[in-house]
Amino acid sequence: MSSYLSLSRSELSKNLLGLRKKGYIKQSQGEKDHREMTTCLTTKGIVLLKDIDIGHNQLLNIAQEELPKKEQETFVILSNKIINVLHEERLANG
Repeated sequence: MSSYLSLSRSELSKNLLGLRKKGYIKQSQGEKDHREMTTCLTTKGIVLLKDIDIGHNQLLNIAQEELPKKEQETFVILSNKIINVLHEERLANG
């Protein structure tokens, strides 16, 4: 999971601990390998993600109302370019 998220193992552990303390996830040891941890969202975590999704959709609606179609397309292209550069940078410095 850490490589997928471009995080070090210690960064991932700290983030998961924070999410667990806030009640957004629960973790349990693997049955075969006790070093392995299974992570699941709690009901509180699912509600949080739904609320975030609603907020993102509201922002999307505002952007769609304010920007003409051509500017929306340009924004998406530029945003994806920045995301890719930042992702590559994080992988290189990970």
